[in-house]
Amino acid sequence: MFQATRDKIKGFVVWLMMLNDTPHSIAMGVAVGLFVALTPTMGIQMLFVAFVSLFIRCNRTAGMSIVWVTNPLTSVPIFFGNYVIGTWLLRMTPLSWPSFWQRFRDAFAYDRWYERLIAMFRALGRLSLDLAGPLWLGSIVVAAAVSVPAYFVVRRAVVAHRRAHQRRLEAALAAEGDAREDVHEETSTVETLQDR
Repeated sequence: MFQATRDKIKGFVVWLMMLNDTPHSIAMGVAVGLFVALTPTMGIQMLFVAFVSLFIRCNRTAGMSIVWVTNPLTSVPIFFGNYVIGTWLLRMTPLSWPSFWQRFRDAFAYDRWYERLIAMFRALGRLSLDLAGPLWLGSIVVAAAVSVPAYFVVRRAVVAHRRAHQRRLEAALAAEGDAREDVHEETSTVETLQDR
């Protein structure tokens, strides 16, 4: 199971590195996607990335795929961590994990995606100021702290991956060219022998 998950992650990373765009655009897409993913905007994150990509030169595909860092399994633990950081910055006492989980779940308790989309803005009001304020503050701080370095790491990784890929292609083509020359030499030797 872990091997399959690791292989899928590796495949995703390679796919990301080989997107048909500049390293800057791919890295900016990842940074924008991470920033949005780490804010409490579940349900409309992809729309935010699409909107931001209209104004910032970034790869929309990279950004939209990265927002899935926060998904139904990971969102509450991530947002709880952001909330705790926000309460620390505001010098507030945080709610316990069970209290946070219950309030967060109640605020986003909808079955259909369109109900979630409509209720997203209502839910933020239902979270109340003692939860929403620290959650947003912590989320913005964490999102900035993660997405800014991610831009530089991804940009460098894309450049390095593409250079390595280019070297492998050149080596393969050179080997293929050498093999063709060997075949051509053998063919001409055989023809020479047949002519005798």
